[in-house]
Amino acid sequence: MLQLERSSSKADCRKPTTSTTPRRLADGRIYLFSEPGKATVIQAGRDWTVLSQHDFEEPVYATPAFDGPRMYVRTGSALYCFQGR
Repeated sequence: MLQLERSSSKADCRKPTTSTTPRRLADGRIYLFSEPGKATVIQAGRDWTVLSQHDFEEPVYATPAFDGPRMYVRTGSALYCFQGR
């Protein structure tokens, strides 16, 4: 697992962490979710860069599902659908 440095928006995979939250790799991006409901999208590569972040403001335990250009995220009370631009 990786640890995201908040001050630099850099990911450090040398620092081990434990997590029960879902992670997915799709289209060269890594989608990370925290149990409190914060999502982070990272560009995969040698120097990972944070592309976006979103706070669902409620827990996310389910692994996101992808269907073509759409990503589905289930929280405790809603099902969200995101589509790429």
